Amino acid sequence: MTTAQIETYADIGGIAQPDVDLKIILRRKVVPEFLRRVGYPSWRRKNAAISLVASTQEYDLPDDFGSMKSLSLNSPQSSTVQYTELTYIGDDPMKVVLAAGTVTAAKPTGYYFVRRATTELFKRLRFNCPPDLAYTCRYVYNMNIVFADDTTSVEIDKYVPAEFQWGLVEGLKAYLYGVRRGLGDARKEDAETEFAKFIALAAENQELSAQVKPKFVD
Repeated sequence: MTTAQIETYADIGGIAQPDVDLKIILRRKVVPEFLRRVGYPSWRRKNAAISLVASTQEYDLPDDFGSMKSLSLNSPQSSTVQYTELTYIGDDPMKVVLAAGTVTAAKPTGYYFVRRATTELFKRLRFNCPPDLAYTCRYVYNMNIVFADDTTSVEIDKYVPAEFQWGLVEGLKAYLYGVRRGLGDARKEDAETEFAKFIALAAENQELSAQVKPKFVD
């Protein structure tokens, strides 16, 4: 489903015209609220890798980066593939200050985030020291939905499983009925109820594989 389809399905009877911009409401209000309330289930996770260059301390993260789940570096000197998980130091101001001033190359043990020079977004990774070797960094992150602007239609299939996407329609309907009909309108309340149901279902879908093995009875 695309964002254009979501906007069309939500606008029953064309009541958004002439002054409610559903494109902006969907991108700036409904989608962020949906993702915030859903949290970080398995379908929001993505795997990625960065090939570190010796002495290069900062690297851009993907546009759909939302938050880091885990980040590890390999050990190039080892004859077997080994990865060591790094510590996030962004919550410790003193460690960040020390890392910002570190010029001696070594194997990084921590990381934090800085702003991209071009967009000012916190989607750039910085290690606590310049790497001394060409390491491979592998990480798992929680993704956000990327909107290039407030008008271009986006395919939601890349971000949200199909079975939960109708929740965005209900969330947009709830906002629209609230603006047009006010509090107490039955259609607004119904849409809010459905929105909450889809959020609950999406949040429950934590893992893609069963964690409990089935038991067989002879």
